[in-house]
Amino acid sequence: MAVTYVSTASDAATTLTMPNHQINDLLVFFAFNGNGSTTPTVPAGWETRLSHSGFNRSCVLAWLIATTANTTSGTWTNATHLGCSVYRSNSGKLLFPGSASLSQNAASSVITYPALSNTLSTSGSWVFGASGTEIDTTANSAPAGMTNRTSISSANGEIGLHDTDANAAWSSNVNVAC
Repeated sequence: MAVTYVSTASDAATTLTMPNHQINDLLVFFAFNGNGSTTPTVPAGWETRLSHSGFNRSCVLAWLIATTANTTSGTWTNATHLGCSVYRSNSGKLLFPGSASLSQNAASSVITYPALSNTLSTSGSWVFGASGTEIDTTANSAPAGMTNRTSISSANGEIGLHDTDANAAWSSNVNVAC
């Protein structure tokens, strides 16, 4: 099964004009609240992969398999920044399995991505990473081994969405965070 990156969109808002997608595409969504520790709400239909709050910021990572070519984001209440990446398989639906990892830095000006262990035994796996910050302006800097797909900044912080940009064996040397 070959996986390809399709498109990405981001905005400093509670709703997002979705990137181009079609039926059966995997939509990976990151919502960040740079104004407080109230986690953004996940609209109906999206499945939460992980969420976190603390140090006056919060985030949630969610996913959805598109059932139409005009899927909408819904409203992510309490979000200050949103991002969505789209992935496609040449053999049907994709899944969003594997590990999820979270790193949180208190008043630090550097985004630190934790190591993600190699939990998949098959090649063809991609690694997705997202970062959100209220004080740093380097969320657009992807960690080593990853490509920055989008970033958006405002007075309330910044987010960045990244992936390994390859349909290759999972490397335990790639670091990711949400």
